[in-house]
Amino acid sequence: MPQSKIKIFYAINARIPTEKAHGIQTMKTCEALSEFGADVTLIIPRRFNEIKESPYEYYGVKNNFKIKKLPVLDLFFWDSSFSFLIKTFSFAVACFFYFLFKRNYVLYARGEIILPLAKLPTGNIFWEAHIKTENFSIYKRVIKKVKGLIVVNKHFKNELIRDYDLMEEKVLWAPDGVDLDKFNIKTSKEEARKHLDLPNAKKIILSSTSFLLWKGADIFLKSAHLLPEGCFILLFKSGEKKHVEEFIAEKEKNGIKNILILEKQPYEKIPLFLKSADILVLNGTNKSDISKYYTSPLKMFEYMASQRPILSADVISFREILNDGSAVFYESDNAADFAAKIHFIFNNYPTCEKKAIMAFNNSLEFTWKKRAEAIIKFINKKIKSVN
Repeated sequence: MPQSKIKIFYAINARIPTEKAHGIQTMKTCEALSEFGADVTLIIPRRFNEIKESPYEYYGVKNNFKIKKLPVLDLFFWDSSFSFLIKTFSFAVACFFYFLFKRNYVLYARGEIILPLAKLPTGNIFWEAHIKTENFSIYKRVIKKVKGLIVVNKHFKNELIRDYDLMEEKVLWAPDGVDLDKFNIKTSKEEARKHLDLPNAKKIILSSTSFLLWKGADIFLKSAHLLPEGCFILLFKSGEKKHVEEFIAEKEKNGIKNILILEKQPYEKIPLFLKSADILVLNGTNKSDISKYYTSPLKMFEYMASQRPILSADVISFREILNDGSAVFYESDNAADFAAKIHFIFNNYPTCEKKAIMAFNNSLEFTWKKRAEAIIKFINKKIKSVN
């Protein structure tokens, strides 16, 4: 039950709906906060969007919170860092004037939009920070002003406390979550493959990763020739177009036949794809600090809820949630070890299925509802009175 009725404005500088994971995370967080009794309004820029469905329909979330789109200078025809700065600046100005005369509310900002919004006269500002950028020192004033910070991994929390001399209670560790109703579906592997027109006779190694460089997707290209006979890697076109095209070009250049790349799939189909797999791969790289220290990928929790054996890159950020009892780990950036662990899982499948059950049991602690409950309690503890 909610502790009190509070008004929360969740601000993010993002195109929503979006194919990217932050859209899912934002919408599920707003939905769950509303379920705990908060009066939530999502504040986003009004931008050109090829996705014509409403955000509620696209993500399959309840229409239990409001969405307010603010006008911005949307130079959608000009994709450059300068046009992004113009869009960001205009959204910041719109947000500033939108909030200027409002009273008795909590401002919950995600990402860089916190910089201008921290100048608002309200004292009830909370910041959800995900990535430690190279110029993170510019946020020092923000960190000191906000009532509380929300981060998705422990390493970042500990860094903030150490580097900015913060009290531990000022920073909430709230890792991302999963909707168990959507991902813990009672569908067999065979039924899922029939529905998706995937072969029953093959072993499927699936990753719902994007092709962003810091996610270490190159491990699939480097290990393809080492994989067992009769299996293939299933990926989806996701991430920046340039990176997708480079990956496909490298695949074709090397004549790799056991990697299948499908078009980006609707979010509501992902649970079926996960159920169709023999192994779910959580790829990452120690070459990138984002991957090594700061990420909390949604797919990790979705994998855990799907009850399929997980093969994970051995990076600090993933180890915060997974362990040797719930997943098999491969040395990141090591194609030979990746392939060896694939062989190990197939040769010891009953043992690895037990790990999958342990992962599922652990996922019960990482739902969007439990995350929202922790955030609401954190906010209520930090503010004196919000109507």
